[in-house]
Amino acid sequence: MGFTKPASLTDTSSDLVVYSPEHMRQTAARILAEVSIATQQHDTTWRQIHDWLTDKKQVDPAWANVILTCLVPYAQRLRASYDWLSDLASALFAAADFLEGTDQQMANSFQPGPAHGGFVP
Repeated sequence: MGFTKPASLTDTSSDLVVYSPEHMRQTAARILAEVSIATQQHDTTWRQIHDWLTDKKQVDPAWANVILTCLVPYAQRLRASYDWLSDLASALFAAADFLEGTDQQMANSFQPGPAHGGFVP
């Protein structure tokens, strides 16, 4: 699938910009794999940190509350980043499917058929 784009707003020449559905799917799959690994590492590390901070034998509860006040929003933002990346991967998969479907519809619309008496105009 290709689109053309001008080099600048005043330039009428164009370069072909290619959006390969296969490459989009590979990129989306790589994003999902990396997000999965990062999420697992994040969950494991966060569980260890949280367990340590909430163990009254390890950390004074007053200090634990101060530290958790800082870390909890950070952990939530990090989790939101992972969710955003997962959504991006899903959008790439959907876009690849849409591009292929559109390409197929366009190809089908140029096929000779009975409406043209079997002739291609």
